[in-house]
Amino acid sequence: ETALKQLLGETPAATTNNKQPPQTGEPLTPSSSDERIKRAAQVFADYQRLTAEGKLGEAGQKLDELKRILAQLQAGQK
Repeated sequence: ETALKQLLGETPAATTNNKQPPQTGEPLTPSSSDERIKRAAQVFADYQRLTAEGKLGEAGQKLDELKRILAQLQAGQK
């Protein structure tokens, strides 16, 4: 619920988490899926902040990272 609210911009973004999600080939467990959702919310918040600051190059990198995380989540649900 918190991650969804962060994605929608309803709560302040958490501090950046340096944990890396499991590799794409690994099956998603509930905890790894939760970590990816949290990471996606943080990356989206970073994207919004960078866009507002006019740092479009860095924002584009965050958007690419978000796409990768979402693809991993989608692949894990199959």
